[in-house]
Amino acid sequence: MLLYRISQSVSTPYDTNNKEHEDKLLELWNKMMPNTPLETRISKQWVDIGFQGNDPATDFRGMGIQGLNDLLYFVNHYPDQVHSILQHASHPVYWYPYAIVGINITRFAYRLLESKKLQMYLFKYGLAYEEFYCYLFYHFNRFWSSFSVIEFEQRFIEFQGVIEKDLIQQNIKPLNTYNKEYTNIQ
Repeated sequence: MLLYRISQSVSTPYDTNNKEHEDKLLELWNKMMPNTPLETRISKQWVDIGFQGNDPATDFRGMGIQGLNDLLYFVNHYPDQVHSILQHASHPVYWYPYAIVGINITRFAYRLLESKKLQMYLFKYGLAYEEFYCYLFYHFNRFWSSFSVIEFEQRFIEFQGVIEKDLIQQNIKPLNTYNKEYTNIQ
């Protein structure tokens, strides 16, 4: 059931003519940048939250609407952490494109779900796929301490290896189960 639901979202392309998709995208902007109104739907402002260009719709092509759903879940459930991560991702030297990383994390989480490597985690914590996504993003940000964006591909592969090892050793639990001190990002 979970794999089917996520697979459906991954295979559903972002559609600029779909009001629900557009509303979710605008909700993402409003939650990520509550003090900065979006000037127009197609805008260079999207780069401020880590999209590649003026129209974030093009960045969802690899993971469909699931990429947006995951980004939105994270900001809706962990707004303080997301804003702290966005600030860290905007570092003048050690920056990374927040939204693009989030979509890459969706791809990684989906691959783990498809391969059944996430099965023990899901069995232990119930259908906590979205919480696993949040855990991944949170830990990627901690992992990305002093790297350059040029190293992204190599470092992301390294990060995936760490997570897969932690899954085997059952060292991962949903982000919402950690205490408040742990989830405050420095």
